Amino acid sequence: MAEKPNVNMMYKLGDTSTTDEEICEMYSLPITLARNPKLNYAVVDAVYKDNIADLIRGGYTRKTATEIADRNRVAALKQVKQVEKM
Repeated sequence: MAEKPNVNMMYKLGDTSTTDEEICEMYSLPITLARNPKLNYAVVDAVYKDNIADLIRGGYTRKTATEIADRNRVAALKQVKQVEKM
C-alpha cells in the first residue's frame, strides 16, 4: 500500500522538503495528525493560541489580543480551505 501524501500547507504550496511529521514536531502536535486533513486546522489552532500569548506578553489586553488573533485565524482558515482544493 502506498504511503499517504503530505497534506501540510507548506508542502502543498511547493515546499516539498517539509513533511507532515516535521510540522507535527514543530507545533507539538500528535504525530497521528501527519497525513491527516485535520493537520492544517490543528496548526491554525496552535498558532492562534501562541498569537494570543505573544500579544499579551507584548502588552495587549487579553480582549485586544483575542480580537487580533481571531482576525488572523479567520484569514488562515480561509487559506487552508483554498489549499485543500488543490
